[in-house]
Amino acid sequence: MKNILFCSVVFLFGGPSIFCSCTIFKNDCFALSIIYVDEQASIGGDGSSWGTAYKYLQDALDDARGQASLINTFEIWVSEGSYYPDDDEGGNYSDNSPDGAFEMIDYVSLLGGFSGIETNKSQRDWAMYETILSGDIQQNWNQIHYSKNVIRNPFNSITPLTKFALISGFTIRYSNGSKTFLDGGAINNTNASIIIQYCTFTNNRASGKGGAIYNFRSNIQIINCLFYDNEGGRGHSIYNLQSDPKIYSTTFSKNGNNNESNIENENNSNLEIENSILWDNGIEMNSDATSTEIVTSCIFQGGFIGNNVLAEDPQFIDTANYDFRLNLNSPAIDTVSSTSVSFDLNHASRVSNDYLDLGAFESQIERVYVDRTRSLGGDGTSWGDAFRHLQDGILEADQILVGFDQVQIWGADGTYYADDDEGGNVSDDDREALFGFLKI
Repeated sequence: MKNILFCSVVFLFGGPSIFCSCTIFKNDCFALSIIYVDEQASIGGDGSSWGTAYKYLQDALDDARGQASLINTFEIWVSEGSYYPDDDEGGNYSDNSPDGAFEMIDYVSLLGGFSGIETNKSQRDWAMYETILSGDIQQNWNQIHYSKNVIRNPFNSITPLTKFALISGFTIRYSNGSKTFLDGGAINNTNASIIIQYCTFTNNRASGKGGAIYNFRSNIQIINCLFYDNEGGRGHSIYNLQSDPKIYSTTFSKNGNNNESNIENENNSNLEIENSILWDNGIEMNSDATSTEIVTSCIFQGGFIGNNVLAEDPQFIDTANYDFRLNLNSPAIDTVSSTSVSFDLNHASRVSNDYLDLGAFESQIERVYVDRTRSLGGDGTSWGDAFRHLQDGILEADQILVGFDQVQIWGADGTYYADDDEGGNVSDDDREALFGFLKI
């Protein structure tokens, strides 16, 4: 494990300000410990660096358990690959046992999306370096053998899990909640208020409640996540019992294959959901008479009572192949004007063109500006720097298309000619010159 010490030392007597590594009257010191995990690592690592990383995630969690506190927080950096809850080096978990599960810890952040060379967590990319928590413990894609829960947080009201427990940047899949642990295939929470960020939930099953997530007295936050192809007896994606979850910028689609609800709220549960999309999940959300929902700036199939709730098709790019990014004409694009989240689920900038899209994915649309009245020498990045000739705008769009989902060429009123350009790629008065169309 790598330890980083942060200290703020203040001397309370007069004279010039002095800062040092010691303390006299007041010491606001805290430590951040980083534990490294890499499935490609050799057995015997101690988790202190990428070169000596733990091979199994369970060993890293065991290392942090009992040590993490308010003044000694932990981050577990997990490199791309697949990790299984029955694997460990310490012998504390039984191979191929479906009862095994990962368990989260107060003051511990689980961070996925690393390649295995990073020195700062801001360098991680969960889209490029997929990090998977998998219940396919026998690695044979046989649902009968899947773990009952991938993550299980079984806490009580005396010692709940409530202090800065975060999981970020993972795909959580292949669970089969049944028998003893029949609720919450991917995550089963009891008295566990965790933060879930930049995660994908898919291929999770529960014969009881909450195909992906089950919450009992658990006030979780879900931020910028995707739920698809999950199924539960009640609540294909999420079931809430005496819980007050908050959901932001998340997409739910193609969950369940019956008439049960996608999100179920019961027994004094109070859910808030914002900037999200719920589409093609059967009954999108259901609550009993004791529970409430606050829905703001969302798309719900069939509509829902709330503030700025749309019932229009979000126009995903390709649901047959589980591509839930947004098409160019989606009503979910540029819908709200602010966000506290920097990235989307593809690790792309969360705000494009000054507005936030609904759901987990921000449409990466670039604009190229063309205005016949402008002088030569523009670069097309704004009306003030617009290209004079349309041909130059088309060429620029073709070159930058690789980095964006879509490129729009905005042309001011006026007349444009196919033989005009600044770059010399077409000849003046060429009767065979054409404007070329791009696939966007």
